[in-house]
Amino acid sequence: MTRTRKIIAWSCASFVLFIAVVVLVLVFFDWNRIKPPLNAKVSEELHRPFAINGNLAVVWQREPDEGGWRAWVPWPHVIAEDLTLGNPDWSKQPQMVTLKKVELRISPLALLVQRVVIPRIDLTEPSAQLQRLADGRANWTFTFDPKDPNAEPSNWVVDIGAIGFDKGHVTLDDQTLKTKLDVIIDPLGKPIPFGEIVGDADAKKALEKGSAPQDYAFGL
Repeated sequence: MTRTRKIIAWSCASFVLFIAVVVLVLVFFDWNRIKPPLNAKVSEELHRPFAINGNLAVVWQREPDEGGWRAWVPWPHVIAEDLTLGNPDWSKQPQMVTLKKVELRISPLALLVQRVVIPRIDLTEPSAQLQRLADGRANWTFTFDPKDPNAEPSNWVVDIGAIGFDKGHVTLDDQTLKTKLDVIIDPLGKPIPFGEIVGDADAKKALEKGSAPQDYAFGL
């Protein structure tokens, strides 16, 4: 074997070994280790206490809807249990949203072209306590830090296909409208077109901006 062929062979072997190591790390990595920095980062961005209190796991599975060679590429299925999102400081209630479990899957190939494609997000036992004070402050309104005007716009695109959930619980205490509601939402069992939720005009604007309208599914 010539020196050139040896170099090529060792390079290929090293690359395959590297890929194997990465795969093993991803498969056996304890994702609960990243919960503290993840919780802190999300809390910082939202200016609200956020926490994944339960298990955080990633299971790699092949996507049955993919065809050809793509069907052999495993997708990461993310499972997070016992999630909480707190209220702003002025609220007397500690939590705004609680979730027993969140499940989603991400297309790994789309990441190569800077697209985060999530075909579906499933929420288990979602509960939300919505509040609005007489002065107009509402806990569903978030305040984000201003972006650097000199910063380059992100090339990443997030594409969420559908959101499904089982029976949910929503309460509303609106002092502006002097209204209190306590609603149990049962699954509808079928997707709702994006245009029917936000209106055809807004759906058209989303298309013009390059974001394809999605269907939101209520029910698992």
